[in-house]
Amino acid sequence: MDASALAGIVWELGQQAGARLERICQPSPSELYLFLRKAGEVKRLCLGMRSDLPRLHFTASRPENPAHPPAFCMLLRKWLEGARLTGVEQPPGERWVCLRFRGRSSLGQELALGLVAELIPGATNLILLRLPEQQVLAALKPGAVLYQPPALPGGVSPGRWLPELFADGRQDPGPAWQMLLSTVRGFGPLLAKEVVFRSGWDADAPAQLVAPQADRLARFVHDLAGAVSAGRFQPAVYYGREGKPRYWHVLELTHLSDLVAVSMATPSAAADHFYTAYLQGAAFTSRRSGLRGALSSAGKRLERRARAQEADLQQAAVAGEFRLWGELLTTFADRVPVGAGRIDLPNYYLPDSPPVNVPLDPALGARANARRYFARHAKGERTRVAAGKELERTLAELAYLQRVSDTVEDCRTLQDLEEVWEELREAGLAHPVPKSPRAGARSGKFTGLELVSSRGDAILVGKNHHQNEQLVRAARPDQVWLHARGVPGAHVLLCPGAQAGKDWPPADSLEEAAELAAHFSRAGRSRWVEVDWTWARHVRRVPQGRPGLVVYHHEQTIRVSASPRLFAGGNSPPR
Repeated sequence: MDASALAGIVWELGQQAGARLERICQPSPSELYLFLRKAGEVKRLCLGMRSDLPRLHFTASRPENPAHPPAFCMLLRKWLEGARLTGVEQPPGERWVCLRFRGRSSLGQELALGLVAELIPGATNLILLRLPEQQVLAALKPGAVLYQPPALPGGVSPGRWLPELFADGRQDPGPAWQMLLSTVRGFGPLLAKEVVFRSGWDADAPAQLVAPQADRLARFVHDLAGAVSAGRFQPAVYYGREGKPRYWHVLELTHLSDLVAVSMATPSAAADHFYTAYLQGAAFTSRRSGLRGALSSAGKRLERRARAQEADLQQAAVAGEFRLWGELLTTFADRVPVGAGRIDLPNYYLPDSPPVNVPLDPALGARANARRYFARHAKGERTRVAAGKELERTLAELAYLQRVSDTVEDCRTLQDLEEVWEELREAGLAHPVPKSPRAGARSGKFTGLELVSSRGDAILVGKNHHQNEQLVRAARPDQVWLHARGVPGAHVLLCPGAQAGKDWPPADSLEEAAELAAHFSRAGRSRWVEVDWTWARHVRRVPQGRPGLVVYHHEQTIRVSASPRLFAGGNSPPR
């Protein structure tokens, strides 16, 4: 957010002069929300103080109000709640603003207060001042007792732009827009590139090429600066080909012709749309990365356990030799001399009775040595049985992790990822993490896909183990359950609609549901997939099993395409 974009927000915020500050909440250390009421309408002003993403704009989102607000929030409530917004100030070309309020002290004395938002990357801060003394009453990052505005950066105001100031660019090998950044105060990279582009060059043209005709740059700098000062804003969000917002600004950016520009009603609408999508995308990427790390760590731990259990099985495999030695010592006890350390005895289990060299404890007799070998054989057998069961459980855990890993890669929303994380936490494979507000990850409501077949029958698709568990528990006996045959994937439930009759389930609805089961499975990249279907009354949860793990019988198998058809509304379900 450069100073020009901030000016658009300040212009919009100025229209709320006279609004009453009704409520303040601070859902995170770097995020503050002011609720301003004017003419019966409440607007939520977001002040984001992340050092890498400072922002100020009205927002449509509803912030979570923590049960225990931070101390800074409590101080702001003490001084500002109930105060009136009297004005907003932004020094020309600067990225900090002062929101002026008129309030009253606890004794009823009228006070002039200012809330300064410093939106400078790497140096963000929120400071509450008592005016006109500039006395600091509270600060997000405490500092001096008396407030000093941030030092002005280099460069001149756009209104004082002179072509001569760009003369040094004749020897600069870098792009011209970077020279503009260091010369004109208040312009960010987007506006600097826009000036170069409107002047007739490529947005990344070198300064050596542009500098000889700096007067053209000066004209367009004046034009853009004049549009900002006159409030001629054209807020828009610019989307890339992948459908994600890439940039936003309050002025038209013609150099972004390869992007799709979507006009917004107000500067705040553009900022809110962009930052909401950006933060959700960043949270999604972070959560998916965390899940991948947790799954990788758990998988490596289980692989080490499996190797240890396989080693135990290999050691237990020699227990049969101990039994043979014990039997030979018992049979030929009279041939074993007292104090012998080894002896060769015939193995009567094999043809020609080849000799077997049996180690002995010299301090024990033949039968005592035999009893010792029988005990070691019994212990080895117990180890073999126990290690085999443990190895079976470990391999099942590894298979479960692989299914969860496939689910994580298929997740498309933050809520889906939070459900998977909660499932791993309950399984003891991940640490609990704070949920995003109103995620509803563990609510009783089904959170998977709810679709309608072309015939009007409801189709429910569980995209993770928690949603699969919800389907299995909620299924009615007359509903049809489907799953891709022999591969991990989604549980799909076909529910009878209003037209259900004796021919239930209808072939077309059944095939459409099977296509979904094939699509949301590990075989979803294949052209054709076999899908099992059966009545829900024949599906049972595995006792003590992982969520979504079932056994079923009386199934039938159909072969369908893994590309689902279009459903009501004209949309095909995303992967």
